[in-house]
Amino acid sequence: MKYLILSAILFIFSSIYSFANCPGKPLKCKFVSYDKEKNTILVKVSKKDETLGLAEKVEFIDFNDLDKLKSGSKINLLGMNCSNKLVNKIVLLKEPKS
Repeated sequence: MKYLILSAILFIFSSIYSFANCPGKPLKCKFVSYDKEKNTILVKVSKKDETLGLAEKVEFIDFNDLDKLKSGSKINLLGMNCSNKLVNKIVLLKEPKS
C-alpha cells in the first residue's frame, strides 16, 4: 500500500515538474488574453494562469489572428522552446459558445 501511495505522489509531482521545465507533448489549455506589446499570451493550464512568449514566426492553425481569438477558446500549444518558453505553433481546438 505504501508503494502505491508513493507512486501516485511521484506521478503527480513529475507531471507538475515536466510542465515547469518543458512539456513533452502538446499542451492543452484555454486562451485568456494576448498582449501585443510584450508579444505574450496568457493561458489557463489546469486552473493555473501561465504567461508564455511567442516566437518571431508563430504558425496559427484553424484561425488567422490572436486578436480575433475569443477568451476561453481551447487551444493546443505545439513546438515550445523549453529554454525560454516560446511558443511556435498554436492550434485552435474549440471556440466558446457565444
